[in-house]
Amino acid sequence: VTIVSAMVLSVLVALVLTPALCATILRPAKDHATQRGPFGWFNRMFDRGTIAYRDGSHGIINRSWRFLAMFLAIVIAMGWMFARLPSSFLPEEDQGILITSVQLPVGATQDRTERVLAKVTDHYLNEEKDAVEGVFTASGFGFGGAGQNVGIAFVRLKDFDKRTTPALAAQ
Repeated sequence: VTIVSAMVLSVLVALVLTPALCATILRPAKDHATQRGPFGWFNRMFDRGTIAYRDGSHGIINRSWRFLAMFLAIVIAMGWMFARLPSSFLPEEDQGILITSVQLPVGATQDRTERVLAKVTDHYLNEEKDAVEGVFTASGFGFGGAGQNVGIAFVRLKDFDKRTTPALAAQ
């Protein structure tokens, strides 16, 4: 009901009040009352901008084939760049480090957090031993805030040359 009434009110304002407001604001140039002072300067500069815009538009319309060719060249260049640039938001580069954030439910003890971090460390050092060189963990701190229920693990990967299996690379 609220959205519909807001839309109806918006339509009424657009159909009834906006044309009257535009007629008040957009007066013919002869109605400029102020020709001196800061307001007169503003009116003169605004009129110059209007004339420059009008003349530029006429120039583009009179040379439409030239500007259409320029537009097509820009579109083709954009398509070429789109095809050549990487498609991922993040770069596909292996920096040799992983960051693992651990967050337990609110009220979890620091001992429980440290046990989870020990399991994370054990997983990286045993299950991923072909790729992992070392793990550093810290309990009580994380990117989501500080508290006894959060922790973070920094995983140092082996040098890229030592990780020969494609599954061990970020690419």
